[in-house]
Formats: sequence, structure tokens, C-alpha cells
Amino acid sequence: MVAALEQVLRLRGIAVEVFSEVIIGTKMSVAQKLMKVETQHSSRYFTISDRYNNIFFITNDHRGDALLGVIADQKKQMEINRQALDGFIPPLDTKFYDAMTPDRRRPVVLGYLCDLFTFSNLSAYLDGFEEPAIVLCYDYQLNAIQSIVETPIEVRVMKGGDTI
Repeated sequence: MVAALEQVLRLRGIAVEVFSEVIIGTKMSVAQKLMKVETQHSSRYFTISDRYNNIFFITNDHRGDALLGVIADQKKQMEINRQALDGFIPPLDTKFYDAMTPDRRRPVVLGYLCDLFTFSNLSAYLDGFEEPAIVLCYDYQLNAIQSIVETPIEVRVMKGGDTI
């Protein structure tokens, strides 16, 4: 499907390098059910495909509408990222985490976009760190994301994360 879509877009002169999937559910517990892993990268409900760069989960309400607006707007993402990561140290040259704690012992991952692909590949202990990762999210996502990610990853509400 992705290859066919990419071919049609290229024929029309539209070069696309990133393909993302958006899943809309009634509430965050749907994301938990989707990610209940029975085998590597698949569950009874859902299979994670590496054909997509991201697999975003949003709720079918005003918070999901707002999150979709952020997903589609890189400028909004950058503003939210700056606020959420205030007080953390910029990462070393990597794509696996977004910042480090001031003591450099824990990686920090922005999870507020609720990218299920990222969560499926997230390890509690990333190379070079003594302590487990921290995932930052919105308050309404906290419990669902904590149940999705590997223990002992700590999930926290990010700065400004109670306002979406």
C-alpha cells in the first residue's frame, strides 16, 4: 500500500520521504489494547509495520484533534518540545532519545505524540546510561503509555502537559 501510494505521488511530482499512519481510538485504553504484544511487533489486534516512519495514536475527541494539529505542524512541535525539554541537557548525536537529565544518567524521550512505533522499540536501558529512560507525555496519556512501555521506564507529565 505504501509503495503504491509513493509511486502515485512521485508520478504527480510530489516527493515524499516520510510516511506516517494515524490511528484514531475512542480513548487511550485502545492504544493499550493495540500494543498488548503477543509476539514480536504484533498483537491480536495490530501489527507494527516498518513501512511507516511513525504510527501515531490519537483519541477521537478535542484532545485528539489538538494532537493531530501538533503532529501536522512542525513549528508547533518545536515550541512544545522546547517547553517540555526545558531544564534537560541536549542529547548527544542520536535519534534514540531527545535529551538527558542534568546529571546525564537518564535519557529523556518525548512521548506526547504517542508514536506506537517509538514505544515498540524503546528499551528501558539505553546504551551509555546508568538509569532507565524517562518518557514525557500529556496528562491524559500517562497511564496508557506507562502500561505500554517497558518497566522500569518512568513516564512523566511534561511541562505544559496538562493543558491540551
